[in-house]
Amino acid sequence: MLRGAILGFGNVAVHGHAPGWRRRRDVEIVAVTDTRPAQRALLGAHLPGVGWRASAEALLAEPGLDFVDICTPPSSHAPLIRAARPRAASSTRSTTGTTRRSSAGRASWSATGGSAG
Repeated sequence: MLRGAILGFGNVAVHGHAPGWRRRRDVEIVAVTDTRPAQRALLGAHLPGVGWRASAEALLAEPGLDFVDICTPPSSHAPLIRAARPRAASSTRSTTGTTRRSSAGRASWSATGGSAG
């Protein structure tokens, strides 16, 4: 089972990505964060049992992550991808849900647009 985290828990994550991840039997979301602490109140209703992290740095330090789903405004994606790559076991995921193998043989997700998986 792949272990993932969601960075940014606004409308796109709550109403698009979270339902998509819940439908997958091969994925477990283990941590979520958002710069707006009030978003934590939505976590239990949409991803019960998933841990809240106080910051992106804390989320990216989560041990054993296979991927990070970046659900923040597009202008923040590049620095978050650069921060996530060395810490996560595989690449970041955008919104397609299509998988491919990297040259290292690890699963990664396409970074192009589309609907959550």
